[in-house]
Amino acid sequence: MKKFSIILVLFFLSTNIFGQSEKINQLFTQYQDAQGVTTIKIAKPMFGMLNKLNIGDSELKKIKPLLKKIQGLNIMIMEKPTFPADLAAENVVPLQNYETQRSAILSAISNLKYEELVTVNSRDNKIKFLASDATDGIFNDLLLNITTNDNTILMMLDGKISMDDVSNLIEETKNVTALNPISSINSTTQQNTASVRKVSAFDGIEVSTGVSVKFTQAANHSVVVDVEPDKLQYVITEVENNVLKIFIRNNGVKNLNIRNLIVKVSSPKMNRIVTKSGASFQAMNTIKDRALAIEASSGSRVDGDFDISSSSAIESTSGSTIKMKLQTGSVALDASSGSFVRLNGSADNVAYSVTSGATLDGANFATKKATVSASSGSSVKVNVSDALTASVSSAASVQYKGNPSSIVTDVKKITGASLTQIN
Repeated sequence: MKKFSIILVLFFLSTNIFGQSEKINQLFTQYQDAQGVTTIKIAKPMFGMLNKLNIGDSELKKIKPLLKKIQGLNIMIMEKPTFPADLAAENVVPLQNYETQRSAILSAISNLKYEELVTVNSRDNKIKFLASDATDGIFNDLLLNITTNDNTILMMLDGKISMDDVSNLIEETKNVTALNPISSINSTTQQNTASVRKVSAFDGIEVSTGVSVKFTQAANHSVVVDVEPDKLQYVITEVENNVLKIFIRNNGVKNLNIRNLIVKVSSPKMNRIVTKSGASFQAMNTIKDRALAIEASSGSRVDGDFDISSSSAIESTSGSTIKMKLQTGSVALDASSGSFVRLNGSADNVAYSVTSGATLDGANFATKKATVSASSGSSVKVNVSDALTASVSSAASVQYKGNPSSIVTDVKKITGASLTQIN
């Protein structure tokens, strides 16, 4: 595991194909206040500090001398707008503005007549190293153009870089292209190891700290941890009160970097699913049970197909995401704090409480009777055939699909709330 300081060095120096030109500076200045654009300027003193680091890794030592040549780093990030699929119509204009702005910036770069030195492709990123003419083997104007599905990143370095420096930097960048260049510059050559964990019987699961679980309903209980061998000790699997708990315990290790961690789990029953702190749960086959409780929080995620004969309780909060196909008798659902829930399938009775900017897409979840409470900028779509009771306030929106014979509503329009029928 590399120390954070070393990661910083890689971050700055794997981007060393930039240069300082007046036209590039003007471009950064022109768009620095544009919507959806973030610009970052790093001055020479920061690179002076990095140059003083005690770097022991042999691969990193060869890029340390470049720190002396760096005068400053400019970064421009163009972020593509993101939104739930059901809000696509409302976000056509922001997307068009993003594409227009992105095209204008890339066109301006093209007009500067930089030559492409090399392109490094990975699964998620394309990184182009660009340069103007060299003088005596030294590049004065160097540029890095990174494109991903969601962002376009331009990085410009003010400094005199030799062709040998460029070759070293390109080689180092190839070592890290499997990763997002902004969020985590790391590298590893280790292969994952599968570890079979011995656990007692369980019928519930709680997953946290970014762990990814793939669950299969099967006759036997099993837990298999798939991760780099030196990280196995940090992945904890234990059963408490019939609930399998899976999480990372760092044992005091700072900046513990665990990548590509997957835990494969199976059991005959699964009636409680809890995900926290960026963890995820994915059902690999249809989960069948009498009752089900799901709690997702803190940016975690639940995906799956569920056949529940009696009742289902669903709670989603703090930016979590739940996408499920569900056949059940009744549903009690609470969504809040920017979370997103999409339901497909059917139930006889549902009670939805959605608040604080949360979104519930139940347009394709057929129900007979529905009770809906929506507030504080939340958005709800409900599919109901017989009876609808809706309370809507504080800029919330409820859209219902179907022709229920009974509709009882309390819509506080003065607060910006709305209730509308959709086809």
